[in-house]
Amino acid sequence: MRSANPVVDVALWKLPDRALLAVQNNDREPAQDAAIELDLNALGLTPQLQWQEFVGVRDLWPSNDQAPPASLDYHNSTLVIAGLAPQAERLIGIRRY
Repeated sequence: MRSANPVVDVALWKLPDRALLAVQNNDREPAQDAAIELDLNALGLTPQLQWQEFVGVRDLWPSNDQAPPASLDYHNSTLVIAGLAPQAERLIGIRRY
C-alpha cells in the first residue's frame, strides 16, 4: 500500500474482513488528491463468492464536509481520495460484505 503523492502519508490497520486507513496530508498549503494502491488479495478483501460479496468503502472521519467521499476503483485496486485539506487526516474503512 502506497500513495503516489509524496506529501500524503498512509497508515493501515487490518482485521480479517476489513481494513482501516488513516490518510494524512502533510503539506501546509493546498488540498491534495491521493491515489493509494491497495493489494486487495493480501488484505483479504477480495470477494470469495463474486455473486454474493462486494467491497465497500466508507469515510469514518472526513476532514471536512466539502470534500467528496473516498472511492475504490476495484479493478485497478486503487483508493481515490480527492480534496484532502492541508494538515488534515481522514479515516477510511474498507470492508468485504
